[in-house]
Amino acid sequence: RMPSSNGAGGPAAPATQAPREAGFSQLNGRQRQFDFMRTHGAAARAAEAETGLPAAFVLAQAAHESGWGRREIRNADGSSANNLFGIKAGAGWKGAVAEVTTTEFVDGQPRKLSQRFRAYASPEESFRDFARLMKDNARYSAVLASGRSAERYAQGLQSSGYATDPAYAGVAYRGDQATVAGDLTVNPIEVDVLLGDEPIGA
Repeated sequence: RMPSSNGAGGPAAPATQAPREAGFSQLNGRQRQFDFMRTHGAAARAAEAETGLPAAFVLAQAAHESGWGRREIRNADGSSANNLFGIKAGAGWKGAVAEVTTTEFVDGQPRKLSQRFRAYASPEESFRDFARLMKDNARYSAVLASGRSAERYAQGLQSSGYATDPAYAGVAYRGDQATVAGDLTVNPIEVDVLLGDEPIGA
């Protein structure tokens, strides 16, 4: 998963650092969160169209995995691998790879391990690959069947083995809204407002 993150994902050209992504570390609190959602909202919507998973949940997961864009997986040359979901590069992956040290849970205990992650040419490519993974890999059927329940979405990820952290599902949902590490609730209506799909105050 991401450096200092506790998940473990299942299953493109050399990655380059996205200009907007580089600026997230300069923003604070809620402004950084809104900027992240605006920047990646269209990609999350495309993932929703592909999988049926609510864009708010996909955005919340990307934010959790990447620390709102501040905790990036990086290539050997220091550029961003644009891997917002911490998806690993398994034996069948033929694209670019970034190798980093990350925290994994082995027999319930955290360990620092060197892991190979998929590298993408853009953040949008990361969202597309995540959507393909959810849609095409039978192990994530429970995630696809979660409907608009953030709790079921998070538990589906946990039970499928997406994350090695035994507490992963506990930080990924709250009721019908998606919560990121306890510091933000991504409300579906709020996402609609940010993307211009609903009037302010709807």
